[in-house]
Amino acid sequence: MSIADMTNNGQNGTGAGNGTGAGGNNNGNAGNGKGGMSLPPGGMKALLGQDDFNVEDILINYNQKFQTSPPTLFRDGVIRDTIGIMIGKLKPNPLLVGPAGAGKTKIVEDIARRLAVNDALLPDAIKGYIVYELPLSSLVAGAGIVGQLESRISAVIDFATDPKNKAILFIDEIHQLAGGDAQVYGKIAQQLKPALARSDMHLVGATTTQEASNFLNDPAFSRRFSRVLVDELSKTDTLEILKLTLPKYIKSGITVSDDVCKAVIDDADDYRYANNHRPDNALTLLDRAISFKIMQRKETEVALLADPVQLQAFRAITSVTLTENDIRKTAIRLLMGGAEKPSINEQKLHDAFSKIKGQADAVDSIIKEVRRRERAIFPLNKPATFLFSGASGVGKTEVARILAKSVTGMVPIVLNMAEYNSSASINRILGVPKGYMGSDSNQELPFDILETNPYQIILLDEFEKCDKSVQRIFMSVFEDGTLQTNTGKSLDFSKSIIIATTNAGCTNSSSSTVVGFVKTDSNADISSLEGSFDIELINRFTHKIKFKSIDKETYRDITASIYKNLISDVKSRMRRVTLPDELDAVKLDEIVDASYNVKLGARPAEAYIRQYIEENA
Repeated sequence: MSIADMTNNGQNGTGAGNGTGAGGNNNGNAGNGKGGMSLPPGGMKALLGQDDFNVEDILINYNQKFQTSPPTLFRDGVIRDTIGIMIGKLKPNPLLVGPAGAGKTKIVEDIARRLAVNDALLPDAIKGYIVYELPLSSLVAGAGIVGQLESRISAVIDFATDPKNKAILFIDEIHQLAGGDAQVYGKIAQQLKPALARSDMHLVGATTTQEASNFLNDPAFSRRFSRVLVDELSKTDTLEILKLTLPKYIKSGITVSDDVCKAVIDDADDYRYANNHRPDNALTLLDRAISFKIMQRKETEVALLADPVQLQAFRAITSVTLTENDIRKTAIRLLMGGAEKPSINEQKLHDAFSKIKGQADAVDSIIKEVRRRERAIFPLNKPATFLFSGASGVGKTEVARILAKSVTGMVPIVLNMAEYNSSASINRILGVPKGYMGSDSNQELPFDILETNPYQIILLDEFEKCDKSVQRIFMSVFEDGTLQTNTGKSLDFSKSIIIATTNAGCTNSSSSTVVGFVKTDSNADISSLEGSFDIELINRFTHKIKFKSIDKETYRDITASIYKNLISDVKSRMRRVTLPDELDAVKLDEIVDASYNVKLGARPAEAYIRQYIEENA
């Protein structure tokens, strides 16, 4: 059956589907029989890959939308460079590149405002132009039939290249065209290339610094743009912007002082998550702090409904002051969600570490460094990093676990680095790169928890046993406090404590003379680690602590302590156990003599004590 036949039959209501019901319609789909062929929704146009697409229906007119917006501050230089590229003869397509939150879209909005008000500083070559945002999602929505998307793109190009329209297209998140779905967004880039190469149209793109690297995957597309760098604003400039935004909050009854505005900027920097920059981070923090203050006031008002006198007095207060404490609480809340910043109790730390025998110097050094970090005199822009070196069984891992439980109330994030002994194991930390098998997996990565609670203690156990390439990943983490994954996320380690343990260069010896705290300039101890670590990696550890070997007297104390803890646990579950709460000196010495081995540290003690309890209970 021909297309013409289907059309005629559909109009008569007797088409391919036994159409004996009500009369047909122009879409040719009135037939409702069993068998045969009916036309898709949209009728013949849809069948032919056509639709009622109108370019101007999806374009957003920025001139009209932002003509009454206030001018964008401190971006005159970047705006001048962007306009200069637009009026050029070659590559009149600016690509705004900068960190997230720096104000790239705001620059395009301000250019549209200047065009709308016919700003006197605009060159004649660009006057009368209109900036339109082209939402990629709207362009591809509903274009599921072959040829439909291509037809829409052609219509967009025709509109943008028509001199009568004087159109400047703006595509936000333009990196999708070069690194997105090749079956969809790749088609858009391919059709745009000829028009961009001929300089027939003006196209402005915006993307983040990290995602701009996607353009390198398509050199033919990227070379048609002229890059404009957009740096984050300084604290001084951000403060001026904050002050200008305050008047719109007056109607909410919230008063904000200049000192609080300064606190907003400082806290926004100190507690920001990765890839969040000025001025957006400060503006967001101020807005959220005011919103939470309004909600808090409403909750108080509801709580006073039962007391009319106090309620009336409360409602008489028409102005509420936003405090620096409100800002700090909001900043932490935005960073951590429901989690709370851990509060360190030094006495509880000492008590928790009391079970660690023979490492008093190391423990004191750890507590001192944690206390200094807790005071936060300097911004926490990188993690505290410890390298625990010492022979096997001296308590390195146990100290890390006790520290995590005492400081965060949770177990640490533990990576057994012996499992990362090949370069391919990097993918277990960073995720599988795009294009490789498994890249679409949603499996949780070990550090994903930092997105919801950055206050973590991370234990890299037996760090010397992982591959060198894995070790080098953590160099940037130690230095910059961030880690870029293969999935595009940037994880913030700046609020965490990272502990790496190693046996490298250490042996248990009864004659060894060791120290508790190793200063970072101790060349002798650093040289013993160089065979397992690059010197630049060693230097990035802020604290290097060496654990003492376990002598026999210390081993005796550890054995007695282990017995006391284990027998207490057994008796709480089995009341008939008749063993004493503590070992007598003779039996303790027997167990110590039978189990102590300087090369094994304290590890044999628990196995011997368990065996003794099982045999004599």
